[in-house]
Amino acid sequence: MAGREASREKLTKRVRDNSFEARKGSSEKRNRVDTQHPADSRKKTPSKKSSQPPPSRPIDIEEGEDMSLALEVQAAALAFMKKLLEEQRDAQGLNSASDDDDEDPSQRKKKKSKPKKSREELQLESEKNLRRQQILEAKRARQVEREQREIEAAESRKKAEKRKGKLFADNDDMWDD
Repeated sequence: MAGREASREKLTKRVRDNSFEARKGSSEKRNRVDTQHPADSRKKTPSKKSSQPPPSRPIDIEEGEDMSLALEVQAAALAFMKKLLEEQRDAQGLNSASDDDDEDPSQRKKKKSKPKKSREELQLESEKNLRRQQILEAKRARQVEREQREIEAAESRKKAEKRKGKLFADNDDMWDD
């Protein structure tokens, strides 16, 4: 057991060191000046290939290391990422009943045993959203009524001005006679 933990620590340390060296090495290569020919003081062009593997590449297993340990580490990483994704979906409310059909029964039991608090929170959130929607609809209705009243008021002003104009025109005609 202690040997397995030691090899796990060695593996994780090597991954960290490799990713650091890969980042460090690429910047050193870019900035290095060619010292073999002192007359040529130009900077070396960065090479396309790097001697260090990029940090996102799978880990190379040296001879003698336990292959199952590396697979176990990768499986744990995948399980962790899957768990994070499920938590994120739950937070956004994206997990639905159709998603449950794809998983094995043990996973379904875990999902069904969620605390009632989250369901209550979802219900409260849906009630809040419904209330917000009702408020927005009421505001829209009031806005439509307000616009309708403004249109009617403008029309009545126009009619009043026409009547007023006719009265003044009639009065002018009376004085002209």
